[in-house]
Amino acid sequence: MITRDVFWEIHRLQKVDRLTPGQIGRQLGLSEKTVRHWLGRDAFSGRSPRAESSVLDRHKPRVKRLLDRHPYTAVQIMQFLAADGFEGSYNTVRRYVNEIRPPRHQAFLELLFEPGEAAQIDFGSCGLVPCGGAMRRLSVCMIVLCHSRLMHAEFMPCERLEHFLTCQRNAFEMFGGVPGRMIVDNCKCAVLRHGRHGHVQFNPRYADFAGHYGFEPVACNVRSPHEKGRVENGIGYLRRNFLAGRAFGSLAEAGTALRDWLDNTANVRVHGQTGERPRDRFEKSEAAALRPLPALPADCARVEARRADSRCRVFFDGNGYSVPERCAGMRLTLKAEPETVRIYDREDMVARHARCYDRNKSIVDPDHRQGMRLLRRRAREQNLVRDFLALGPAAEVFRRELENRQIAPRTHLRRIMALAEMHGSEPVHEALESAIEYAAFRAEYIEHLVLQRKRGARAQSGALHVPRAGDLLDLRVEEPDMTLYSIDE
Repeated sequence: MITRDVFWEIHRLQKVDRLTPGQIGRQLGLSEKTVRHWLGRDAFSGRSPRAESSVLDRHKPRVKRLLDRHPYTAVQIMQFLAADGFEGSYNTVRRYVNEIRPPRHQAFLELLFEPGEAAQIDFGSCGLVPCGGAMRRLSVCMIVLCHSRLMHAEFMPCERLEHFLTCQRNAFEMFGGVPGRMIVDNCKCAVLRHGRHGHVQFNPRYADFAGHYGFEPVACNVRSPHEKGRVENGIGYLRRNFLAGRAFGSLAEAGTALRDWLDNTANVRVHGQTGERPRDRFEKSEAAALRPLPALPADCARVEARRADSRCRVFFDGNGYSVPERCAGMRLTLKAEPETVRIYDREDMVARHARCYDRNKSIVDPDHRQGMRLLRRRAREQNLVRDFLALGPAAEVFRRELENRQIAPRTHLRRIMALAEMHGSEPVHEALESAIEYAAFRAEYIEHLVLQRKRGARAQSGALHVPRAGDLLDLRVEEPDMTLYSIDE
């Protein structure tokens, strides 16, 4: 049973300080179940006085004196009272001790950091945001310099390793240097295992990242968020001051608004503890204390092996990304970054796409489809030429002359092959020989001869007249009489 004052303190901590039931319980010395029970009630309703409490009335002053002198347990109080002749039950003593015992508040040491000594990083949930046709969880990754309280934050649709590393890389570039330590939570992006006795096994990728930038990763103890209180307070400040009452239509819109808030509000306000603006404090004392950036930025991409399917797609995170036709069925390497997806065949990059955070989408590069179309067209043309040459010896001569004389030779070949499919290859071959004789290299002439033979008519009766090549060059034109145009004087 709790008192009325404790009841209202529970509601104040939840509504004003925005603490979770677990945090409230640790602060007030109550179980999380008890806190949730009283948070579900709008008004305090204490139990009615019991008859046993009258047995304790004359001992209450001594119980108060004992508790003021030392935080005795209810069992110890019961032992003291029993020695004085108390005949009541232990439950009576326990209820009264719990009622008057002052709440225990967990004490924390104030952590002081030198300029450039450390920064804290953590993820925070910020609701939902539309990504394509789906709603994705909107998360924020925030980094706070412990001395100046300068903040860097980025919105992201998921809390993956590549987002975790990229946010830190961007923060270091924004700060213009690297802090000596990075205090992290026990997320799998940074810590694979945190033993009960302090042994920490860091994620190998994060350990490599720390070695590249020259900082020491430090993991908080399990279930100890107060050890990174600066970034916890920063995320709470972002939720109260920036996110409250706002909704975003896209991830890009949320990111633009966040950068504006950081530059014009969060980093230029007067901080409640330091009494200075974080930007001014950073430029005055912390910027010069940061370690220099390495010559090259770290590669933050997540690397995975993928096999392209028969439709020239590589699947990643629920979506298919196109690759060139030559990569169908091949084992490829995929490198995923927050903004892009790149696909490699050994050392050669074969595809680059904007990363899609929707689900069950096909992301296609038009050049990949165009390349497949060109390849199929070349294959069809090769099959067309091969089938045409199979008509007989005259086909090669006809094709060569056709390509030298006509603008679209493949159109004529397709029409001739259609005739061969309908009427057989023998009449078409005979027509090709006749066309070579008369230098008539067109599909219309072949069609005329084939249809004429099908009707059983003689070739001479209705032969298509096509002049021989060069006949028109032998024409003789009479000299015109120009005197008709003379003007008499």
